[in-house]
Amino acid sequence: LGVFALFVIIYALTNEEIQGLQAWLMVIIFGISAFACFASTSIFITDFVWRYTFTADQIIVQHLGRKRLYDPQTITNIEIISEQRTIKGTKRTFFALQIEFANALDGRQSLRIEPRKFADTFGLSQGYEQQDLAELGQKLRTLYLSAPQAVQQMMAQLANLPADTLLTQFEQKRDDFNRLGTSALPEILRQAQQPQPDVLLELLATVLADQLYRPALSDFVHWLDHENAQIRFVAAMALDAESNGRFNIASLIKDGWVQHDQIKAKIPAIKAWYAKQSLK
Repeated sequence: LGVFALFVIIYALTNEEIQGLQAWLMVIIFGISAFACFASTSIFITDFVWRYTFTADQIIVQHLGRKRLYDPQTITNIEIISEQRTIKGTKRTFFALQIEFANALDGRQSLRIEPRKFADTFGLSQGYEQQDLAELGQKLRTLYLSAPQAVQQMMAQLANLPADTLLTQFEQKRDDFNRLGTSALPEILRQAQQPQPDVLLELLATVLADQLYRPALSDFVHWLDHENAQIRFVAAMALDAESNGRFNIASLIKDGWVQHDQIKAKIPAIKAWYAKQSLK
């Protein structure tokens, strides 16, 4: 409507058939209309839309003309939460990113970011929103938390995931850990050295192998004897990379399938190589 009003104003000023008082009346009337439209749009954007600003020193939340400040130095947890809501008789799952604080600047202990609080999308967009929130959460962990803290928080969340769910999210979680950088590797190794479910140990070992974290080499040797064939494969791949491909483990992946029996046959040679390297 505001754009239409501006068009009418331009038309009134440039059309030779509209002159004098008639032209100025159109300019005034539609000028007021255009101003009202753009002003109301600006007010809506600044006051009714939730705005989040993340800086190194503070988190700013603006809504309805109010501003709330949160101290990122007191963040204790960043996680995705879900909630079941009944929309038109059908249950939907909605996701939000929850940030918890030990001592928020305005007394609030948590901040919840919800992309579509009142939307009914028939379940079509919730998966995308969950992914977007996960990416935002990972960026905030990198910005506000130390690497060990970020690893510990991610481990706490993964501990509550069923194994099947973790398997479907394996590559995403692998990328999340890798994005934390090399400063996170000591804590990732420490977590891998603790008793873990097989799929979680496989994830941690894979991240360590991705970055060929040498302090984990002795652990890779230990994992060569693991009862889980996939963990043995990850360990063999890491040690093969350290040996500059001496054992050609990658060639034992055929048509997308890992030849676990052939890898198991190579384990004695890998161990002998590592033992010799350790003596140098």
